Parts: sequence; structure tokens; C-alpha cells
Amino acid sequence: EDLPSAMWLATITISTVGYGDVTPTTAQGKMIIGILAVIGALYTAMPLGMVGSAFGQVWDDREHIALISTLRCKVVRSGYMPKDLHALFAACDTDGDGLITQGELKTLFEVLAIPVSDSLCEKVFSTFDRDGEGTIVFQEMLVTIFPEHQYFQSHYP
Repeated sequence: EDLPSAMWLATITISTVGYGDVTPTTAQGKMIIGILAVIGALYTAMPLGMVGSAFGQVWDDREHIALISTLRCKVVRSGYMPKDLHALFAACDTDGDGLITQGELKTLFEVLAIPVSDSLCEKVFSTFDRDGEGTIVFQEMLVTIFPEHQYFQSHYP
């Protein structure tokens, strides 16, 4: 027919709406519209796959996210702010090596008067221990409890 009708047909086909009010009449037109329909479906499917993957990842991490959020609230309610965490970290670092072990993390929870089972303490420890070395350094603790805070960059390199 005319150019506006062809543009309308292409747009409706790519967006996968396909009203059916305009259809191709030639074999070449049908082939082109068929290719456009496949491209439109693939173009729509890619973002949906990415969103689905991100949702699945957050769903898998929901327990850790809730646990860290609860810990953050209890730390703040106990009166500790990011600048106070280093003193709290040092108090729990019983052997003074600058690293917190899982047993020392349990001491941290006792200082904060947070009842935590051994299995829950292990889960929290694995969340803090981002590098998987089996110990927690101050920066790992600070970034996990206060991820938006940049205090450690200027004070604890």
C-alpha cells in the first residue's frame, strides 16, 4: 500500500502486538514480516531473561539479606555507628591479629546482646567473609553492615 502502512506493520510486528489490521500480501512481504516477528520476540525475551536471572539470585540470597538487615538494625539500635565499629571490632579481636574468626564473631554477638545460634553464626560469618579466607577483616565487616559507608577508605586502607 503506502509507506505509513508499512511502517505501522513493521512496528506492530516487532513489538509482538500484531493487531492484524494490516497484513502483507506478497511472499516477500510475508517473509520480511516473519523475520521481524522473530527478531521482536528475541528482543523482548532477552531483557526478561536478565530480569528473571536477577530475581532468582536475590531470591536465593533473601535469607542473607534479611539477616544482615536485622544485624544492621540491632547494631544501630545498640548505639554503634560506622565510626564506632572499629573499636567494637578491636574489642572482639581477642588475639589481636586484626582478624575475626568465627568464634570471635560469636563474641561480637554477645557484646551486642544478640542471641545467635551456632548455625546462624556460621551463615553470618560466611556472609561477612567475602574473600573466603576463613577470617573477617574490619573492611569486610564494615562494608557488610554499612555498605553505603566510605569511612574505611579514608581511615583504614
